[in-house]
Amino acid sequence: MNRAIEYSSESLQIHQSNGDDSEVAQNYHFLADLYLHQKQYKSSLSYCMEALEIEQHVYGECSDESAKTLNAIGAVRSMQNEFKLAMESHKEALRVLKECHGEDLQGNPLVSQTLCQIGAVYYRERNALSTIKSKKDDYSTFVEAGMLEVIGRAHEERGSYKMAIAFFEEKLQFLENDNQDGAREDLATTLNSLGMLSSRAGLFVEALDYYERALAVQRTLGCDNIYVATAQVLKGTVQYQLGLWNQSLEFLQSALATLREELGLNHETVAATLYHIGVVKASVCDYDSAMAALNDALQIQSNLLGDDHPAALRTRREIGNMFAVYPTEMETAFEHFSSVLSGQQKIHGMKHPNIAETLHAIGCAYSRKGDFSTALKILEECYYMRLEFLGVDHPLQATTLHEIAKIHVKRESYKKAIRICDTVLDIRKESLSEGHIDFARALA
Repeated sequence: MNRAIEYSSESLQIHQSNGDDSEVAQNYHFLADLYLHQKQYKSSLSYCMEALEIEQHVYGECSDESAKTLNAIGAVRSMQNEFKLAMESHKEALRVLKECHGEDLQGNPLVSQTLCQIGAVYYRERNALSTIKSKKDDYSTFVEAGMLEVIGRAHEERGSYKMAIAFFEEKLQFLENDNQDGAREDLATTLNSLGMLSSRAGLFVEALDYYERALAVQRTLGCDNIYVATAQVLKGTVQYQLGLWNQSLEFLQSALATLREELGLNHETVAATLYHIGVVKASVCDYDSAMAALNDALQIQSNLLGDDHPAALRTRREIGNMFAVYPTEMETAFEHFSSVLSGQQKIHGMKHPNIAETLHAIGCAYSRKGDFSTALKILEECYYMRLEFLGVDHPLQATTLHEIAKIHVKRESYKKAIRICDTVLDIRKESLSEGHIDFARALA
């Protein structure tokens, strides 16, 4: 490490003598990282500040480069337990990004990173022994400013569902003790958000509980038909995950009729309901009905949101899965998957749970085609990508492992297949129960 610092310092002197400011700034960042690894925070901070000064001179006061450096400064401040200064640095980074890109920053990866770092400072400060007894008012201000939800949404956008749950749970605790007007309505909304996040995290029983609690709160405020129907959709999606497909269809089809009557045929919520109906219909092998529902959903989403909206991409992927059922339509399926994957990577970068789900679909299609080497490679890529976001024990991981096991069976690698199936059974027993259809499939 010391030799790396020595060489980097020599490189810095050369770039300084040549007057190459951008290279000098990069050298400062490299040295800052080296000192950070050695926990020499003052030296690291000093180099970050030097880099920031150059970047503001080269790129102007507002640039992505300056925002990244401000975040780096905030991270070092946080490690020094200088939480107020750290928070100021990250908030300044957020202000710079707004100046660069405007107020609507949804979907900007650097904004999500900044918000997540603000959240990290919040938790580091809260858990610090020196502040644990004296910061309640600061936390209230933090919540009232909406930062907990904003940070939770940033984690959700990045696919870090369990971290998002932690911030929404934090917000929920404050709302449950808040008697101000509007707090009850916000409480119901937060409970629904926790339900959706829990479902994505594979916590299906918890998701149902959140939805029931949200509905109970909303009933004290008065429920209209749209809210009840939306609650049915949410519960129906969880029933599907729990393997209760007939119950799921009853909820979804009942909700669809109400939503069409109340909202009209061309509405985003109607499209989402049709999507879920299509997915359930596919699971019970009613492929014609599944395709019809998915196509109806996609038409609405394309009109309202555009073909490259995450919801439309998700629907297009499921349509690809329908084509992949039929050997004669396999190439059409791959065309759908390729287009969807490209669209998702533009939105999320190269790693995200949505991208992993598409990789799973592609891997399964190659397996059906008989190209087991390609299928295995893609399914393993899917599995390892999900590890970062969902961990080892998510039901989706079990689904991908099961597909990998089936490939090993076809290759007559029975010992590998058995070991993987044992893991699949453990995951499904813990997360879904022994009565779930997916548990039975793993036994077959």
